Amino acid sequence: MISSILKRPPNRGERSKITKFSIWTPTGEVEGDGLPPLTDNVSRWVLNPKETKKLYIKFFSRKIGTFSETLQFEIIGSYKSFNLPITGLCEFPTINQNVKNMYMNIKKARPAEKENIIVKSYIQSESLFEFGPLLIKKDAEKRQDPTVQQVNSTVFQITNNGKYAVDASFTLKSTLSLEEGGQEGKSPFIIEPAEATLSVDETLQLRVFAFPTEAILYTDQVVVLLKDNPNPVCLPIQCLGAKPSVTVSHDTVLFERALLGKTMTKTLTLTSTCPIKVNWRLKKTENLSQEFTVAKTSGTLMPFKEEGIDITFKSISQKKFLETIVLEVDDVEALGIKQEDKNIQLDAEAFNITLNEAMQLD
Repeated sequence: MISSILKRPPNRGERSKITKFSIWTPTGEVEGDGLPPLTDNVSRWVLNPKETKKLYIKFFSRKIGTFSETLQFEIIGSYKSFNLPITGLCEFPTINQNVKNMYMNIKKARPAEKENIIVKSYIQSESLFEFGPLLIKKDAEKRQDPTVQQVNSTVFQITNNGKYAVDASFTLKSTLSLEEGGQEGKSPFIIEPAEATLSVDETLQLRVFAFPTEAILYTDQVVVLLKDNPNPVCLPIQCLGAKPSVTVSHDTVLFERALLGKTMTKTLTLTSTCPIKVNWRLKKTENLSQEFTVAKTSGTLMPFKEEGIDITFKSISQKKFLETIVLEVDDVEALGIKQEDKNIQLDAEAFNITLNEAMQLD
């Protein structure tokens, strides 16, 4: 006689392996504002009627990304499983590296003409920020002066576009040791502030200064270090130290011999050979003989431009002339950065024709 019939339970479907999530069960009471003591060794729970148990789920990943898995629960005596889809997001603290967000001015490429100078712009084709030419030997201690900031500094926008608050510190690659990729010599760049904490979507105005000491090209990188993010953000920067430099078309302005009463004009051409504006002045023109007239004695030259100065010689008295004027060139910021004075000679001669004719008639 058969006393009972047992039904074979249905086969369980294959379960996917849970690798990113784990279930933790409280083993005691909560102390303060923290979590209670937990264990992950429990996989079965007994619930009395109307009872509720709180379980904790931990998420852990060694890679960044979004991960989804399904936790499955069963009730003894029931063949139905209860699925709990769960998703976790793993990210580093980050900042917005879009160049349109970080930089105020952006150029696609550097122009071919040297007269078209790029100033305080990010050059996309070179992936660097170009300060442009800057006058050498300015005092970095005066960098809080608004007029100095206007010329020698720029602002990078550092925006927290991640999911967490960001603790950021800022340094220059040149300040690192040689083993870490630093470089010899003092960098002309200064960063302020050196560190900052940014909440989500907050933006910091990072001010970067450049004070070159020599008329050479300087390159460096602003290195942004983010706490809990192993990948630093490097922002290449560049500036060109510049000093006043002007050449002249003639060391000696030579006039042809002029008959009394004649007037001749020669043009002395000044050419800027530097990438910054300069002031020029012709000195000792007040000491010239009355025969010489200089049309213009001072002015400002734009980068790589030239200007012609008319010098006129009027033959008044019969005489040879060899006189000197001096070209003085200095910076437009009135800091006393000068080119060495250059002497320019004016060479001229005035003459007269006298006819002596004696005629004797026999």
